[in-house]
Amino acid sequence: MSLPPNPLYANEVRMFQARLLASYRQAVAAVDLDGRIVFWNLHAEKLFGWKASEALGAAATDLFATPSLMDTIQSNLTLFGNGETWLGDLPLRQRGGMVAGIRLSLSMVETGQRTIIGITCVSSRFGEHNQLVEANRLLAEASALLAEAVDIETPLTTLAQLAIPQLADWCAVHLLQPDGSVLQVALAPADIAREKPAGEWLLHQLPLDDVDGLPAVLRRGAPKLVNHIDQHSRAAAGEIRSYMIVPLITPPKTLGAITFIAVESDRQFDENALALAENLVSHISIYLEKANLYRESQRLNAVLEQRVDERTAELLSTVERLQESEAMIKTQFRIGSQLNSTLDLNAILDMLAMEAIALVNGESGFAGLRTEAGMTVEKYFTAGKAIPFRHVWPAGQGVPGWVLEHRIPYGTADAGSDPRIDHSLRINAGIRTDICTPIIDSAGEVLGFFDIRNKQGAEGFSIRDQEMLLALAPAASIAIQKALSYRKRQETVARLEESERRLQALAANLELAREEERTQIARELHDQLGQALTAMKFDLAWLSDRLGKKTRFSPVKRFRLQNGWMP
Repeated sequence: MSLPPNPLYANEVRMFQARLLASYRQAVAAVDLDGRIVFWNLHAEKLFGWKASEALGAAATDLFATPSLMDTIQSNLTLFGNGETWLGDLPLRQRGGMVAGIRLSLSMVETGQRTIIGITCVSSRFGEHNQLVEANRLLAEASALLAEAVDIETPLTTLAQLAIPQLADWCAVHLLQPDGSVLQVALAPADIAREKPAGEWLLHQLPLDDVDGLPAVLRRGAPKLVNHIDQHSRAAAGEIRSYMIVPLITPPKTLGAITFIAVESDRQFDENALALAENLVSHISIYLEKANLYRESQRLNAVLEQRVDERTAELLSTVERLQESEAMIKTQFRIGSQLNSTLDLNAILDMLAMEAIALVNGESGFAGLRTEAGMTVEKYFTAGKAIPFRHVWPAGQGVPGWVLEHRIPYGTADAGSDPRIDHSLRINAGIRTDICTPIIDSAGEVLGFFDIRNKQGAEGFSIRDQEMLLALAPAASIAIQKALSYRKRQETVARLEESERRLQALAANLELAREEERTQIARELHDQLGQALTAMKFDLAWLSDRLGKKTRFSPVKRFRLQNGWMP
């Protein structure tokens, strides 16, 4: 016997069923065909975050469902009409804004008044697992982007785009620069800057907020979650619902930070979202550090290569200078040997002029000596030929006179307008460039000079040319001083020989004078003695005669008488 229908009993059954579903340890919800929520149990509150009073009567698409849920319901109405159930995974949104894949069981329930669709979420743990799977998928994509990354900015921009809409509505990446400044390297979506005042807050306010912004996170190295946006008037004015800033850290350094922002959607970040973001960012930091290390290694390699190139260039330059020095030393030795091979001063000056012209690739030139009148030259050389040219530059006059006065080289690349060039001299016709080098003796005085004109194939003589000519001057000084010493010695020898000749002539004249004097004296003595003897003879004769008269003739008298002398 069947009992008649009892309306009160039916109501009790429905209340029992409702209490049973409310206490069911899985999230259970129901929507009508218009998409309005008509049932919401306790575990649905825990899973999605909205209380039953907030959920009942609300549109599923505005509250937790994504369009894919309603599309799935509409496409399976025939299946539901046949009493079958749809089982699968769909992305649903929690109150915090996190979209995660959740295992669902969908079936149709006829209430007699209207048709509803029951939605059973297998478990919140499975939803969290799907969130983790989604996060791992995002992490895998990020790892693939950063694994071979050398240019950090481009992968980070793509990474910021991947984070939307899985983790946030907006995403910005900032990196610390070596100078301590903060540079925004990625922004998604790219048109955030056009959002006013939200873009103004993100681009200009958040980087300067030392309490809840980038500077605080970068300074402390700790993440920042802001979900009470009403305390931030500027962020609230930009319709920012919540944001979190997670530092990019590779201990002990903080490389930068990634900012996740919830705006238009009903997304609201919580501790779970922050933990997920920290997990993602921690893996990204490793790749960034690797990229930074690679970039630093590349920089160090570039610096090393640059230093190697510079050192190689220095070594090559040093070798080149050594080779030039060796060639110069050999040239100086050769020229010095030639200059010292003769003691003829004129020959030395000729060789000096020709060697100096060839040494600096000049067209013409000459070499001269300092005399009492000034700097004196006897010859001028051009095209390998010697042209007689005698001229004297007193001290201070002309280029040689200036060199005599200052005792340093003089050079000009514009001889045509140089006031020290005397253009009335025929050797200065057509002169373009000139370099005159003094020759200094061992006492530091100007001994001579050599002057080279018109460097071939160049506008003027270089510093290197001046150095080579200065290096040639000491060898020339030695050769000239030797030649001058030899000339003085020759002159001294000639003077000594002339003195000796004169002394010999004087000695001969003295000897001749002595002989003549002796002869004269002898002649004078002979004559005087003869006269004296003659006188004595007469005197004796006289005496003899006188004595003889008295007694007899004395010999003297007899002598006088015999010689005709009379007393």
